[in-house]
Amino acid sequence: MATKINKTAEVLDKLKGEGKVVSMGTVQDIATISALTDRMKSVRRDYQIKERNSQMRAAQVILTA
Repeated sequence: MATKINKTAEVLDKLKGEGKVVSMGTVQDIATISALTDRMKSVRRDYQIKERNSQMRAAQVILTA
């Protein structure tokens, strides 16, 4: 019979036992998470624009040997 191994549950239980898991439900925590999410959206958008511009410039380059 097959046995399902769930390492995630084991790690979470271990961390909870060591007191390393903290609930982030306070107003300040939620504001911090929201600010981080907004910053990551901005960074991701900036990266996508730079990547697109790089691809367009690369398409215009003519290589000669």
